Order: sequence, then C-alpha cells, then structure tokens
Amino acid sequence: MQQSYRLIKKQEQWHFANEAELENFIWDNLKDIFNLTPLKRQHYIESNICDILAISKNKELVIIELKNMVDRYVIQQTTRYYHALLQEKPFADQVDYTKPVGIIILSPGFHKDNYIDCLYHKLFFELIEFSIVNKASLEFKTQHLNGSKKFKNRAIPVAEVQENKFTIEPPSRALMNSLSKLQNYDIDLIIETRKRILSFNPSIKELKFSPSTFLFGKSKNNSCIDFTFSQERENHKFNIAFRLPLSFRDVSTGDKKIKFYRMILDDRAFLRTKSKGKNEIIQNHLLLSQKALGKARVRQVTYVSAYLRIFICGELNLKSDRGWENKLARYCKERDLGNPLMGNSQLLAFLTDFSLGYYLKRI
Repeated sequence: MQQSYRLIKKQEQWHFANEAELENFIWDNLKDIFNLTPLKRQHYIESNICDILAISKNKELVIIELKNMVDRYVIQQTTRYYHALLQEKPFADQVDYTKPVGIIILSPGFHKDNYIDCLYHKLFFELIEFSIVNKASLEFKTQHLNGSKKFKNRAIPVAEVQENKFTIEPPSRALMNSLSKLQNYDIDLIIETRKRILSFNPSIKELKFSPSTFLFGKSKNNSCIDFTFSQERENHKFNIAFRLPLSFRDVSTGDKKIKFYRMILDDRAFLRTKSKGKNEIIQNHLLLSQKALGKARVRQVTYVSAYLRIFICGELNLKSDRGWENKLARYCKERDLGNPLMGNSQLLAFLTDFSLGYYLKRI
C-alpha cells in the first residue's frame, strides 16, 4: 500500500503538516531522492536526537537534519550530532568511519546566519532547500544551495489537506517603534515569535494594552502572552510573559491538579550572545507570579530548565526526574514541538505553542 502524507495549504503555498510528516516522507523516499540507504531514524546519542542517519553506497555515514521552518541555529545543532557520532561510532559494522561523514540539512529556507556559520566552519554542510510545487500533481522539489548536485522531483501522495486562509498583519507602527529602541536584541527572533503566536489560531489577536505593552489573546481581559517594553536609565528592555501550567498532586487526595502562572522570560532569551544551545537555555530565568497583568508580584525566580524538569515530570506522572531531558526530547518529538533545550528559538516556540494550546482549551 502506498504511503500518503498530510499537507497544509497556507496562502496558496503548500507545506507538510508538521516535521514528523516531513520526516516520514524523506525516510520513505531516501533512496529515490538522495540515493542513500536508510540506517536509523530518531537516533538518540549523548542527549541529542538525530532525525535520520543514512549510508552511501561507499559506506559513508550521512547525517540528515530536517526542518519544517527556518532555524537560525541548525549548524550548531548538527555540529553536536557530528561530534557525538564520531565519539561513539555507532553501526560500525555498516559504516566506514575512515571516510568523511556527510551532513545534509533540509529546510524550506535558511537564515542568513546559517550561511555565515558555514562560511567559517571547518565542516561542510549540504544546505538543501525544499518546496512543494503544484504541477499536474503535488511534487517535492529540492535545490542544492551550496553544491552542484541535482535531485529529481518526487510526487507526494496526499492523505489529508488542511487549508489555513487567515492572514497575519505586519507589526504595527507602535510595536516597530518600540523594537527600534532596543540595542543588542535579536529583533528577527521577536518578530518571528509574534508571527508564530498569531498564526497559531485565528482567534488569537494582537491588542495594544498600553504604549509599552502588547497582549495576545481574545481580549484585553483574556490574554495569554504579552510583550512588555521598559526603560532603565539609558537602556531599553524587552520581556515576554506566558501563562503556563504547573501540575502537582493534591497531598490529601492524590489527584493531579494544574495551576496557571504568569511566567516572565528573562530578556536574555532575546539578547545576541555568543553562547548557543543548552547552556544558553540554562542561563535564562522565569519569574513566576499569579496575579493579573500590572498587579503581579514576583513570587519566585527559577531557571527555565527547572520549570521544564518540573513540567515533564508532572505531565508524564514521573516518580523520579532521572533522565528527564531525554523524556522531554521524546515528548516534544511525538507532539511535533521543538525541543526547548536545543536553543532559544526552540524554547520560545515550545513556550508559545504550549501556552496557546492550554489557553485555547480553557476559553
């Protein structure tokens, strides 16, 4: 039986419904598209999960990283995979480790920083851009951006099509004015986060609460995420706050209960920094408060990693937090969520999707 895949149509453009669908398609067509033999998918190694491992006809190992959206830090991510694989040398009976290891990154687009990272990197990364084109039928089209290889288009059998017709308005002049005052902030990441929030569901609106605060939700009295700008002397600062759940067990009944907090992410999540990946996440803070916007008093300061550990233990009813990072990675993959331990862009995507998902269930 021929395998089929779920697609989404957004503003006349076709996309895979999620990264898992993209992975299924590439795994099933690896030989036809890249002339590679599948070896392992979702391979766990040293707290990392490689999307696909394959081998060439010459027994060269090839790492394939898949992205269903632009990822600014994908070069650093795959570098960690490369290092871990050379350290452990898995599948040594099938792979010739005396030969170079190939790295393929497949994405619908690449950030300008990806090209800069490749320019000064010792390793060679094959950057391959893909798109879904509608000719006689829907086809998977690839373009080699930094090499001369050519690939054949591959038809995509479609199981389900979802249409996403609502459009996202560009940032308002008030928001852009506030952003223009920030120094050393990753403005692209802030704008991308805004876009992710507004594209989550048509009911999510952007609402100006004050000249320095922008809310996202159904109304000013019923919001889920807020952008706040502030000034300390000559320095302009930016924070984002999420309504996020913490689950716990009632001591008397043993029942699982959930309490929601307004959690303010430290602005270092948006500051341009040399550190990348897991270490950058651990340095960020969440400020926990329970009261409404403008009246909240900070109750507790904690590391983001501490919240993620508590979250996954509560979500999966774990009796011990041993190995929680691996369990979080699997949890995210199963639900097509970015692993928040892999970098600030993934952390923001995770908190955004998780916060909005719970918010829409409650309203």
